Amino acid sequence: MSSVRAANIRSMKWLISWTLVFSSCVAQAATFEYQAYIGGIKAGHATVHVDLGQEFYEVSGSARAEGLVDALSSWYTKFSSTGKFVAGNAELIEYRYIEKGDHKRRDVSVRDGELRVIKNGKERPLRPAFPGVDVLTALYINPNCEEEKQLHSGRHWYVLKRIGPDADVCRYHVIDDDGDSYDAEFVYGERENLIIPVSITISGFLTGRMVLVEHEK
Repeated sequence: MSSVRAANIRSMKWLISWTLVFSSCVAQAATFEYQAYIGGIKAGHATVHVDLGQEFYEVSGSARAEGLVDALSSWYTKFSSTGKFVAGNAELIEYRYIEKGDHKRRDVSVRDGELRVIKNGKERPLRPAFPGVDVLTALYINPNCEEEKQLHSGRHWYVLKRIGPDADVCRYHVIDDDGDSYDAEFVYGERENLIIPVSITISGFLTGRMVLVEHEK
């Protein structure tokens, strides 16, 4: 091998290596909007901000009821999930949400393996957090179509078992901690260099759907 060719190969390897290193250090942040429907009728709106760094991540946002649902409950919530990456795996620091509606205010947080609930200003006894991954981390930081997974939303947990071999859509049968069962469908896509849910459909007594609002550029 000539010295010139060897030098070119070394230069190429150096360029590729530093490109990969630089790419892994670049933080990615973006904000997404979703429209929610129940039975085909507009029911709510959500904004989700994803901040993905090399060592830490945060998913935060808010959601509120719209239309008839808003007239019945005036429901509103703010939520966040913060964590760090350990050996390439997402590890939760804190999951939290505050929701208001029907003359109730609830502050729920999961941190250090404990679930803390404050309802209308009164703190409930601490209890162990549910096992599994919080829903925000699962949907926005570690989106995948595993055969089986266990998720939690702070006060509730869900066991998901995949149904169907479709590679483009993640379809699951879900059983929650109340013993209710229904089907869920997750469609992921790449937006702003992030893999995020493009739509989520829950099929039960009524069909609920959350759809990404696509803005023209």
